[in-house]
Amino acid sequence: MVSYVHQIDSLDRTNKQLVKENQQVKQQYQEVARQAQQLEEERTQLAEVVSRASMLEISHFEMIALNKRDRKTTIYNQIQKLQFDYTVGRNITNEPGMKTLYMRITRPDGEVMQKSLNHVFPFENSEIAYSISKEFEYAGEEISGAMYWAVEEILQIGWYTADFFVDGELIGSFPFQIKQ
Repeated sequence: MVSYVHQIDSLDRTNKQLVKENQQVKQQYQEVARQAQQLEEERTQLAEVVSRASMLEISHFEMIALNKRDRKTTIYNQIQKLQFDYTVGRNITNEPGMKTLYMRITRPDGEVMQKSLNHVFPFENSEIAYSISKEFEYAGEEISGAMYWAVEEILQIGWYTADFFVDGELIGSFPFQIKQ
C-alpha cells in the first residue's frame, strides 16, 4: 500500500510539473504567434510604403488648344486639336523599362472621350476606358512629353478632367476648361 501511495504521490508531482510546463509552452507559443502577426503587419505596411514610393507621378500638366495650323488658340470655333503637355517625375525606386501611359479625358457631363470602344485598360480589377495612350521608356529620371486629341466632335463648354495612369495606378488628375 505504501508503495502505491509513493507512486501516486510521484505521479501527482510529475503531473503538476507537466501541467506547469504545458502552460509555459502555451504562453510562449501565444507570444511567438503575436510577434509573428505583428511582423506580418509591419511587412505589409512596409510593402505598401514601398509600393507608394515606387509609384510614378505627373509633376507638370498643361492643356493647349490648337487650331488647324497647330498654333495655340483661345477661339472656341477654331479648336482642332488638344495638346496635353506633361512631365513624369523622377523616381529611382520605380522599375525601369517600357511603360504605357494612359490618359482619360472626361467631359463636363462625366463621359469619357474615346475614339474606340476597344480602348480599355485594367484598373482596380476592372477594365476602364481611356482616350489616349502612349508608350515610353522610363529610366527613373524625369521625362516630359505631349499627347494629342484630334477634335472630331463638338466640344462641350465647361470643366474637363485629364486622368493619367501607369502600371494600373492613377498617377495624376488635372482639371482644364474649354471656354466659348
